[in-house]
Amino acid sequence: MEASEFRRADINYENLFGDLYVLMNNAGRAVSDFIGRTFGSNLKICVVCGKGNNGGDGLVAARELSKNNEVTVILVEGKSRISGSIARKALRSYRGKVVGIDLIGPSLEDCDLVVDALLGTGISGSPKYPYDLAINQINACRKPVVSVDVPSGMGSDPAVVPSYTVTFTERKDGMTEGNCGKIIVVDIGIPDQVFRFAGPGDLIYYKMPRPDSHKGMNGTLAIIGGIEYYGSAVIAAEGASGTGVDLVRIFTSSQNYQIIGSYDPGYIVRMISSNQEDLAEEIGKNTAILAGSGNGMGILAGEILDTVLSLESIPLVLDADAVKMLGSRTFTGRQNMVITPNKNEFRIIAKKDPTEENAKQLAAEKNMVVVLKGQVDVVTNGTRTILIEGGNPRMTMGGTGDLLAGIIAGLCSKGIAPFRAAVMGCYVLKQASDLAYSQYGLWYNINHLSSLVPVTMNNLIQTKKD
Repeated sequence: MEASEFRRADINYENLFGDLYVLMNNAGRAVSDFIGRTFGSNLKICVVCGKGNNGGDGLVAARELSKNNEVTVILVEGKSRISGSIARKALRSYRGKVVGIDLIGPSLEDCDLVVDALLGTGISGSPKYPYDLAINQINACRKPVVSVDVPSGMGSDPAVVPSYTVTFTERKDGMTEGNCGKIIVVDIGIPDQVFRFAGPGDLIYYKMPRPDSHKGMNGTLAIIGGIEYYGSAVIAAEGASGTGVDLVRIFTSSQNYQIIGSYDPGYIVRMISSNQEDLAEEIGKNTAILAGSGNGMGILAGEILDTVLSLESIPLVLDADAVKMLGSRTFTGRQNMVITPNKNEFRIIAKKDPTEENAKQLAAEKNMVVVLKGQVDVVTNGTRTILIEGGNPRMTMGGTGDLLAGIIAGLCSKGIAPFRAAVMGCYVLKQASDLAYSQYGLWYNINHLSSLVPVTMNNLIQTKKD
């Protein structure tokens, strides 16, 4: 399992059950129990801790180990730099000896066993001072080393090379006996629903704009829509705009060109070229494509579908009639393609009942992402399946599917992996609908809902930061 899944799970667990300290206690005790079983007691143990939750796990392990051993905790950044309320709570629970990075050399030299609790799954890049110094000292001390969850710096340089790694819930991607020593997987009580259902933790995959961004760096989306029903293209564009995409370009029919252009001066609206090669060149300049919203099922809509399917390198979201038209075509899906059928549309394309298992089968067969919309949305790529709960009966109104397709396509245009974009989009829309319900009851409309998409995005991003 990807390391990011566990960061996602932590946030979703906290959202569902509250304090993560329960899990930290379980993790630290699991490390302590393993050491007791493997090495016995009456040992001199050094627990080397970073400032984050991995360090918190180490502090709980130190607290438990100190009951039968002589324990020294080395806080490489000092007490004042411990971050997060639960890691600070773990520090308060430990009453034993604490030293700083300046004493790491003699402390390791004098111990029988080292516990590595410096860095967990949340780091990117190579460890910097003081972590690189601590890692090198641990590797040089020639004592047995037990890493907590993952070896600190795993996959980078330097990295701890432990004798054992006690990892939580499942092996993380990249773990081998070569870089982890003997791997012991322990259950620390994370419920399956934390992984199986979407939550605010899914926003960790959102890509914030860089401070030095310029126009186009944060996504350009081509929407080919509104050929017959102009409102669908406008609603999809509203959804995309709410995700923070830089540019939305709408390609539509000559009869709806002026109508759509009057809605928002921020949209770039163009008439669809009758030459499909010219259209492919125009839409191929964007970082994602959405097709189907309001296009109907006429000859032009079919030609557009064939054109967008041919642009295989660009993430593609297909909605509404475009999904129906796939049912009459032999097509090859791809990992950067998302379809968003409702139950009736799913029956047309899959020739099967709209169930989670059948959605998973279709996604696997076509190597694409399927978003099966319903009271509980199903998002699957054939390998991973995530369910999205929430929302209310007012989501049956016209336009919600167009809004969702726009949100997902907007997120794809920002470089977010299509599967992650689909999960995030479904979750954001259901949260926005619950916010609309709290303000208007069942009397909100599609304009109320679309206006709350950026509000919901901001709320969820702030939750992720916290």
